[in-house]
Order: sequence, then structure tokens, then C-alpha cells
Amino acid sequence: MSHAPAPDALRTMVSAHAPEADVTEADAVLVALLDQDGPAGHRDIERCPAVTGRAVAVVRVALKLAWERGVLTYTNRAPVWNREQRTFTLASCVCPGLDTTVSREEGTAALTATYLDRYGPVSMRDATRCSALSRRAGEVTRWSNRLRRERRENHFSPLIVRTIQERRRASTL
Repeated sequence: MSHAPAPDALRTMVSAHAPEADVTEADAVLVALLDQDGPAGHRDIERCPAVTGRAVAVVRVALKLAWERGVLTYTNRAPVWNREQRTFTLASCVCPGLDTTVSREEGTAALTATYLDRYGPVSMRDATRCSALSRRAGEVTRWSNRLRRERRENHFSPLIVRTIQERRRASTL
């Protein structure tokens, strides 16, 4: 199944000057490699013969894209809490029942609703940081507004809502 690049990976592709066709091809190679060989760190993946000859930027964007799509997951294999040693593997190996056919919109709605139900009311900053949704692109605001309309609830603290309203008024002046 073909997937459109996720927004963050698309920005990374443009920044890295990585052609989409090259990234798509590298993505397929990465999935096959991890399916055959099992978990691997990004440096090991970059040195793998199947990946050799591709630009490192292309391989890294392919990793990011596969992770954003939910095809890959990673574990932190560092022996201490304050370091990170990522090892990538196929999400289907870790979570065999994982449904990767959920659209970005459905996934975002479920993520936002679950987060706000468990931790709300929250600040925009908290929601942005914990959900990895873009504040600049308005994703957190858009999903919060959608949930508010559906449930007639406000998940953000009154101070945050007042600040947002004041900023909107100031920007229209």
C-alpha cells in the first residue's frame, strides 16, 4: 500500500534535498532489511550492504517516514536513563495486532481525545509536547476545537483559553 509522506518527513525530505522516489525506494529496502535481519540501530542500517550507495540523508528520511507511518518502532537500549540508544524494528513484530491502516486524522483524533481525557485540562504547550502535534500548523488547536464541539467541553485550562482569545483579538486589530 502506498502512503503519502507525513508532514514532518516531507519537510525533512525537502530540507535534505532527498528525492521522494529515492526515499520511497529506501523505505522499502529498510522494511525488508528489518524484516529479514531484525532490530538494528540507525548507524548499523546505514552501513548495511542493502543500503550502501544511498545518500545517508535519504536513508535517515526513510527511517523517519517509516517511523511516522507506524511501520517502524524503536526501543531505547541504553543502559542508563539519561542516554538514548535507538534500535529500530518493525512495529508488526513488537505489536502483532497493531492496525496501521488508521488514517492520520483518525489516529490524531484518538490520540488527542485520549490525552485530553487522561491529563486535561492542559496547556497548549503540554498538549503539543506530549502528542508531537505541531502547534505552528495548528494541529493541537484544530483537534481541541473538534473535541470541544463534539463533547461541549473545554480541555484547556481557563488561563490558556483566555490567553488564546486575547491573542486572536489582538491579531485582528
